[in-house]
Amino acid sequence: MRFTIDMKRFAAGFSLVSKGAASSDFSPALTCVLVTAQKGNTVIMEATDTERGIRLQLDDADVVNPGKVLLPVKLFSKILAANKGSGVIDLQTGDDENSVEIRCDGSFYKIATNDANSFPSLPAAEPENCFVFTAPEIVDGYNCTSFAVDTENFRYALGGIHFQSGTAETGKDIVNLVTTDGRRLSQLELDTAVLGTPDKKPFIIPTKTFALAQQIARSGAVDVKVYLNNNLVYFDFGDVRLHSRLLDGRFPAWEKIMPKKTERVYQTFRADTLLTALKQASVLTSDNCPGVKLWFTGGKRLTLSVPDANSGSVEIAIAPVQDSLGDAEIKSKIDPSLAIQYLSALPEDSEVSVFLEDDASSLLFESLDVDKAVSNFILMPLA
Repeated sequence: MRFTIDMKRFAAGFSLVSKGAASSDFSPALTCVLVTAQKGNTVIMEATDTERGIRLQLDDADVVNPGKVLLPVKLFSKILAANKGSGVIDLQTGDDENSVEIRCDGSFYKIATNDANSFPSLPAAEPENCFVFTAPEIVDGYNCTSFAVDTENFRYALGGIHFQSGTAETGKDIVNLVTTDGRRLSQLELDTAVLGTPDKKPFIIPTKTFALAQQIARSGAVDVKVYLNNNLVYFDFGDVRLHSRLLDGRFPAWEKIMPKKTERVYQTFRADTLLTALKQASVLTSDNCPGVKLWFTGGKRLTLSVPDANSGSVEIAIAPVQDSLGDAEIKSKIDPSLAIQYLSALPEDSEVSVFLEDDASSLLFESLDVDKAVSNFILMPLA
């Protein structure tokens, strides 16, 4: 096997695909990226840790001899990091097929490799029946939900992002992405296009898989096709395809615990104003005084305070941009770090409404300013 390709393009592709490789060396082939050179100008890179896998196709190589080779992630990444020049990289397997010669940036390396045939075949499925999103929607989907995943149970239903398709009142196809750890629940409603007849049963995507998907989306992808096949979820970005096993278990019936906004009063704030106030108030929280008290008043004011802090006290007042409280007053106490994570995921210039029922009920945050999406966040109060 031998081919040449643009150095920077190959390095970027290798860096992306290597994120799907295994980190431990229980199986040497899984700590490598399989590179396959096909007749013509196509080079394919693949990596897997058996739970998920990534496949990238590059169509601008100059393939002299077709073939395949395993490149060890750690060692080859060091070679790429030490050779950041422009130009091309030349890869050629040795005569014994157990080594690969690498020429780049004036350097020549010869490293040992494992048998390329020991690399497992990745599953393949075409996106004939799928949901279609834009790349920014995939990024928003991760940013607006991942912080509420239960980090102590990654193998169970609360350890991933719940994907549930449906139809809005307007008749549009939508997908709800939902996460919860029992103390809070985050939900993002996305408009989606539908191709064919995709499987519409709900499923749970591992957080690490969705994190990889949003990293790929940030790299310049346009449309993203999401679909199921044989209990695997696929994210198809065109030249990149990510697949993953699903998480087992039943996700809670989140619709039943979603408060009805029509039965609540609300105050609306600039998200950055509320975020700043929570950060300022949280400075004096501690293990003995963990929460921030919120006092919503109909006089167009929200007061945040930590009155029992051992190191002192703080009181901050901010004004809402809209208010439906009238003469009502509602008090609550929350863990500020949980609300800060949600508000930090919203666009800086967005507005967020806080829907309230009484002193003991949950707080419902809603933002309509996420790109083409509705973001809801339920936060349980502290005792």
